[in-house]
This record gives sequence, C-alpha cells and structure tokens, in this order.
Amino acid sequence: MLGNRRWRPIIFGWLPVVGWAALIVIGSSIPDIPTPRQLEFPLIDKLGHLFEYAVFGFLLARSLGMHWSGRARSLAGVVAAALAFGLLDEFHQQFVPGRYFEGLDLAADVVGVVLGWFTYRARPFRGNRLVRWVYRT
Repeated sequence: MLGNRRWRPIIFGWLPVVGWAALIVIGSSIPDIPTPRQLEFPLIDKLGHLFEYAVFGFLLARSLGMHWSGRARSLAGVVAAALAFGLLDEFHQQFVPGRYFEGLDLAADVVGVVLGWFTYRARPFRGNRLVRWVYRT
C-alpha cells in the first residue's frame, strides 16, 4: 500500500492531521479535567490550547503545503480551517459536563495555529525528503 503513490499524500499528509484532531476531540470530551495543584496558575488551560493548536497548525500547514503549493499554505487558509475546527470543538464542549464555550480558548487556539504556521514556514527543511518521496514520479 505504501508503494502506491496515490496513497502516500493521504497517509503522510492527512493522517497526522486527522490523528491530532481526534486527540483534540477526545481531550475536549473529558468532563471537567482536574488540574494538579503544582500546575495551578492563571490561564494554564489557555497554554494547553495554545500548544495543541500550535501542533495542529503545523501539521495542517504541512499537509496543505504538500497538496496545494502556494495559496493553501498561506496563513489565512490554515487559520480559517483551524478556526472552523476550533469553533466546532468549542461548540461540542457545551454538551460535555463541566465544560463550556469560552472565547479566550478560541483566541488561544488561533494564536497557537499562527505559531504552528510560522514554525512550519520558518523551518529550513520544509522541502524535506519525506515530501520529495511522497511526490516522487
């Protein structure tokens, strides 16, 4: 299956994005996550959102860049896609006991996506061997 060139972009491009999105949804489905006392400080949950969406933004920028070079790799495209997912995730949390929709969480999501996008754009090995292997003819 990995030898089939048609499947490579799906497996190496989109599977990490879908997997990370699934982890985000699983994490936001846990009712009322307790925070250990050692980690209690203001806005710790916003740091969690920032981190998880920075990874999501990086993976999304990488996947979109593998498929639609140029325009989809733009910041606006990645932020729009991740913002739509973040809105759905925040809406979903309203139905989980002890969770609720919070605008600051959504803001932390957007900041994380932007950081992930900049990390992807700044890395010097953007055209790495994996991308060349996936699209080798």
